[in-house]
Amino acid sequence: MKLATDLQKPDPNVFWCPECSGHTDYSETKRWVSTEQGGNNAVTLKCKACDTEGEIPKQVRKSIRLYAKCLIGLAMFFEAIAVGFGIYEGFHTGILITIYSTPFICLFLWTLVQDQVVFWSKWKRWAKEHGWEGK
Repeated sequence: MKLATDLQKPDPNVFWCPECSGHTDYSETKRWVSTEQGGNNAVTLKCKACDTEGEIPKQVRKSIRLYAKCLIGLAMFFEAIAVGFGIYEGFHTGILITIYSTPFICLFLWTLVQDQVVFWSKWKRWAKEHGWEGK
């Protein structure tokens, strides 16, 4: 079900449905997720028109940036530790494996955020088609 989105002005602070390709009315569902540390509330936003999960683009972009910064920091930390041990103890096989495998491990971990990257890309393409001039 497509909505008349031609009249919509793109706003990264407003819920956007990727199925309807537009800012739509949404419902918020909270559910408790148990973890070893206790748990937390997981919030799901769903479009009222098509019942598809959507997001608020600005929040998605913040999440992607935070995840990227954490991965870069993690990679730099492991590389620095490996090089430090290599200088101190010599660059034996274990140190070289750590140095060479860290970027690949980080690329693997980056795949965990790909749904959000795809969402942001779809929203950004739609927003530019509708006159948005942001980044």
